[in-house]
Order: sequence, then structure tokens, then C-alpha cells
Amino acid sequence: MHDFCQLIRLIAEDKFPLHNISFRLLLEVVRWYSVDNTSKMFYSESTLKFWKVMYRLFHGKVLRFMAGIKSVGQVVNIPSSKGEYDPQDTQINFAVPSTASISKFDMTETKIPRELPPGIINQAIELKSSNQTAYVLSVDGKKVATGLNATNGDQDLFGYEDGVTLKDSLERIERELSLIETTIAEWNEIQKDEKIRKIETIIKIVSFRLKDLRKLLVSQQLALRKFRQEAGDNWRSSRFVYAISSVQASIYQLKAIVKRLLDANNCLLKEGSNLVDSCGVFVVGNELDVYAQNNMVTLKEPEDLPEQFTDDIRYIKQRTEKWFTKRKNFKLTGSKLYEGLGLDTLKGLQKHFDKVVRNIEIDEEISDEVRKRMEHGTQSEIHAVATLTGKVLPFFSPGLKYIEEGAHVISVEAEPFILVSPDGSVGHINMESGGSPFVPNPLYGCEFKCPSAADFKTPVHYEIPIRYIPQVLSEMVCLKTDKLWYLCWTEESSTIIRNVSHKDHKEICIPGTLTDECRR
Repeated sequence: MHDFCQLIRLIAEDKFPLHNISFRLLLEVVRWYSVDNTSKMFYSESTLKFWKVMYRLFHGKVLRFMAGIKSVGQVVNIPSSKGEYDPQDTQINFAVPSTASISKFDMTETKIPRELPPGIINQAIELKSSNQTAYVLSVDGKKVATGLNATNGDQDLFGYEDGVTLKDSLERIERELSLIETTIAEWNEIQKDEKIRKIETIIKIVSFRLKDLRKLLVSQQLALRKFRQEAGDNWRSSRFVYAISSVQASIYQLKAIVKRLLDANNCLLKEGSNLVDSCGVFVVGNELDVYAQNNMVTLKEPEDLPEQFTDDIRYIKQRTEKWFTKRKNFKLTGSKLYEGLGLDTLKGLQKHFDKVVRNIEIDEEISDEVRKRMEHGTQSEIHAVATLTGKVLPFFSPGLKYIEEGAHVISVEAEPFILVSPDGSVGHINMESGGSPFVPNPLYGCEFKCPSAADFKTPVHYEIPIRYIPQVLSEMVCLKTDKLWYLCWTEESSTIIRNVSHKDHKEICIPGTLTDECRR
């Protein structure tokens, strides 16, 4: 009591510094016990600065120690309403603000937001003194996590980004959204031809975004594997738990968006097929009746061929006994051109030479995994044909048909040298007089690939793998076309690279059993 009287005397004689922080803290303890509800407690700016510094230096532990026992457990132990706590039931050491209040308090009044996108902090520049002539430039390098939410995550390097700049990307997004929104708003007033062009353009836009999303999905899956390896089996209690949970949520979101975009492209193809009057051959779902598909022409079995076609290898169905017999007579086939030209490994070239030139019997050991992938590719070709005829042709080439092909011979110096078996062609059927036999008139070659699922790769091809380039070029030669369609099929979706040639090519991806559309 003597010390308290001394305090009162010093204040009365104006000898005690009222700005002393310990005195300010004492006054706030007094204020704490003066209010009838601790929720009404407020703090002065000077004490908030003190607690802000303490929190920065020693974090939450010092706040909990200095505060003492507040109103913890009152709602459970004593009849009380949430948010109404009697300060007389507390045993505090100091009146300490909550962590949320301290975090929100800006002790320098800089008006700098808590979340900052990459770039120059203009608010910090405004704080510089006009009396100084020299300044220290601080560059804080952070590894930015892209795509965390709708506003943050973009890396703006002011035009120095690798590849497409953020500015160009934002401008492209704005153009694409404007095109789509304008098309929706003006759909009823647009002419039919313009509608067809708009749908094709939007399919390309959706397809490009699908391509970007799938590449992002692969990178997220790689990141998840890395974090899991670092964290171990008990990752939920490791320091990587938040990173792993965030990446898992991102992967789930990406997969959901991919599915929605595939569905969107499928709807666009259906609407486009209606506009070009080919809805009769467009397949809405994922099943196609081969016998009812009018834009598909298939080969008969060898024993059912008309007599004039029995010796023409072009009309001999692939993978029949007669086709295999013919194939054995050639040193090179379209599918083996990459190895035969020496573009593969030296070991592969030597093995091919020993087998077809030196006639050495080689026991090729094929692993179960490779055999399974090969069988999957062969068995899935019919699905690729169904995708082409049921999804692609109805909109993009409504007047053309898919034509199944047998084999073609490429001769060197008038001698048969290479046997090429295209997966088919796209074109017209010219009926001879009498109407029974048909003569194919291909405009494009067809090559189908059906890869098995692989970790950390996009599920479909967005460019033709280099090992298939000699094969597709040989197919264009034997079909006497300068263009080819390369379709990559998976159960989820497909991509089709159209108009492959030595001059240029356009990529397209289609939804559902198809997917997206791209152009190069």
C-alpha cells in the first residue's frame, strides 16, 4: 500500500512518466477488471505496439505466459452465454490482446496488405524520406506456389518469364472469355455458318486449356510424390502435412475441372453436328453400333472378299492369317521403320538387321508389362475408330467416311521393299458401275495409338512421338495423300492431330471418348 501511495504522490507532483509502458500495462489490467464483460475490453496503441514486438520476438508462448488464466472453460463449467465472460472470474497477470488482434494491428501505419502478390511493394516506396539521397534496395526472393487461389499464385516477372509472360496470359484469357460470353449472349442472332466457326474456335480454346491443365496436373503429381517420399509413411504428423494436403486438394480440383471441360467439348461437338446436319452419325454416349454407323466402311474377312479383290493386299483385313503371311515376305514394315532406319539404339538396329537380312532366329524376350501394353493398344484400336466416326467426323468432316485399310507396298527400284499397314483412311468411296465393288478415294491417312496409363505423363499425346514419324510419313506415301490424322485414344478422352504433313499440321483434341483441340 505504501508503494501505491508513493505512485499517487509522484503522479500528483508530475514526477512519474505517464508514458512508461509498465504503467500503461497496469492501467489496462485495471480496465480489464473494470468492465462487466471481457469482450468489451480494448487496448491503447502504445500497449498494442508492445505486445506486437513481444509476439514478433517470442511468438505465442510469451503471450500465453504473460496473460495467465483468462476465461477458459467457463462456457462448460459455469452457466454462461457465448461471448459473455465475467472478468472477476479470471486470474490474469497482464491484460494481453488476442493473437488475431495483434496480427491485425499495424504498428507503423504502412497500409501494406498482409498478402502480397509478387512484384514491387509500392506502399513501401511511399514511406521513403524525401531528405535522403541514398536508399537500400531489398529484393526478397520467394518460391511462389502457383494457382493457390483465385487471386494469388501468378508469377509476374515483368515480361522476363520463361515462355509466355503473365501479361500475355491474362490478355489471352480476357480475349477467350470475351469470345465465349459474346457467343452465348448473341447465339440466337448469329447466322448458321458463323455458329459453326464459333463452335470450332471454342473447342480449340477448351482444348488448349485442357492441355495446360493436364501438364499442371502432372507437375502436381510429381510434387506430391516428392513430398510423400520426404515425409515417409507417417506424413500426417510430419512438417509436410500442410503441403501434401494442399497438393492433394489441388489435384482433386484439377481433375474435376478437366472432367467439366471434356463434357463441355462433347456438348459443343454435338451441337456442331446438329448444325452441319450430321447428328445421325454423332454418338451422344460412349457406345457405337458398328453395323449402323453410316460413315464407317470396314473390310470383309478374306474368305468373304469378292474374287477380284482376293489377291489385292489392300483389301486383306489386318491381323488375319493371310495378312501375316504377306507381311513375312518384307524386310521392312511401317511400324518397324524407326528401328530399320537406324533411328533407334545401335542394339535395336543390329537386332533388326540380324533378323531380316541375315535371317537369324532371335528369341525376343518381351516382359509381361510390355506385352500387356501391346495387347491393350491392339484391342483398343476399335475404340479409336469409334471415336473418329462417332465424335470427330460428324462435325469436322461430315461428308467423309472412315475407310478400313489392309496393307500397301512401297517399292524401291521396281522391287517391293516396305509393307505399310495404315490404321485406315478418311475420304470417299467411288462406286464402280453396277454398284457392288468399291474403290476407296482417301483424302487423309489415319494412325491410331492407344497408350496405357503411365505415371507422371499426360494420358494422351499432344504431339506425335518421334518414333512414329517415319511410320505416318510412309502411310501418307502409300495412300498418296499429303495429310494424315493421328488419333490418340484413352478411355477418358482422346486427342487428334489433324492434317499432319511435311508442311504444317494442326492438332485437335476431342472430348469424352474424345477431348480437346489444339493447333500448332
